[in-house]
Amino acid sequence: LKLFFQIQILSLSLSLSLMSHVGSTVILPCWISPPESAEALEIRWYRNDQFNNPVLLYNYGKIQDDQEEPYRNRSSLTPRSDQSGGLKDGDVSLRLEKLSYQDEDLFHCHVSGESSYDSKVVDLKITGEWLKVICEHSHPDLKVSKDCKILRDSKDYHHTGEEFPFQLCAFGAQRFSSGRHYWEVDLVKTNRPPKNFWIIGVVKHGNFTTRDRSALTPSRGFWFLCSDGPHDFYTNTDPWIRFSLTPRPERLGVLLDYDDGQLSFYNVTENKHLLTISSRFSGSVVPLFNPGAGDQSPLIILDCPKPEESAESSDNPKPEESAESSNNPKPEESSEFDFLML
Repeated sequence: LKLFFQIQILSLSLSLSLMSHVGSTVILPCWISPPESAEALEIRWYRNDQFNNPVLLYNYGKIQDDQEEPYRNRSSLTPRSDQSGGLKDGDVSLRLEKLSYQDEDLFHCHVSGESSYDSKVVDLKITGEWLKVICEHSHPDLKVSKDCKILRDSKDYHHTGEEFPFQLCAFGAQRFSSGRHYWEVDLVKTNRPPKNFWIIGVVKHGNFTTRDRSALTPSRGFWFLCSDGPHDFYTNTDPWIRFSLTPRPERLGVLLDYDDGQLSFYNVTENKHLLTISSRFSGSVVPLFNPGAGDQSPLIILDCPKPEESAESSDNPKPEESAESSNNPKPEESSEFDFLML
C-alpha cells in the first residue's frame, strides 16, 4: 500500500508544505497508488503526536465520532479534484474549513488494511489575512499605471544589462513591527511571458535603494527573493544563495512573520512553499518591490479580498461526507493598489 501526495516541493526546505489563508478552506491531497478502493480501509488523519486524537477517523465504512474537538464540523474526506473517483479510487484527501492560525501543524495521513499500511506527512502553513499594500516610489524610471495597479520600468530607461537595476524600487507605506502580514504579486500578464527580472521582499524602514549589491544584505536591513534572468534566483543572504525554481512562479505570495523572524515565499499558482528566510528583525520593516528592466510583463501587486467565514463554495469538490462548504477566495486579476506619487 503506497500513498502519494499531489504536491512535489522544489525549494530550499526539505519539508512538504501546503499554504492556505486564515478563514479559507484547504484540501490536503493524499491517495493510494496504484488505485484501489479505500472504502474498507481505516483512514486516520491526525496532527503531529496526536495519533489517538485524530482530526478525522474513517473506519467501518463511515466517519467515526472519535476526533479532535476543534475539527468537528470542519473536517471531511473529499476528492482532490473533479477527475477523482473519491474513496472508490483510493482518494483519501482531507478537507479543512474555516482555517485559523491554530491549524498550522504537521498533518499525518495514515491508511491501514488487514496486512499493510502506509503514512505520509504534510506541513500546513497558515498565512495571515489579506493585506492591502500601499507603496511609495520616487525613481523617475519607475512607472506606475494611472489606476495605480501596475509597476514597471520606463520605456525610456536604458539598462546596460550588466547588473540588476537595484535603483528601481518601490517601498510599502505600511510599517510592520509585529504580527503576520501577507500579500501577493502577479509576475505575468495575459498573453505575455512571465517576468524574468524582479525583487520582492521587505526592507527596514528608512533604508534607501542603492546601486551597490554588496549593501543589500540582512545585516543592513534587506531581506528579499530576486529573479535575475530566466533561470537564476537568489536570496540576499551573506553570501547570496543561487538556485533554480521549476515551474517559474507566475504569482508569488509573501508571508512576513515578524515575531518569529521569518519571511516566506509561495508559488500561489502551484500552491507550493518555495523558501523561508530566517532572520531577527529590528525596528519597522516595509514591503519591497522592484520590477527589474526589459520584461514584457509588468509587476502587479494584488489587493486580495479577505476570506469570508461563511461563504458557500460552488468551485470546491463535493465532500465524501457532508460538510458545510466555504469558498476558497481567489485574488482578483487587478487590484486597488495605491501609490503615493512623490
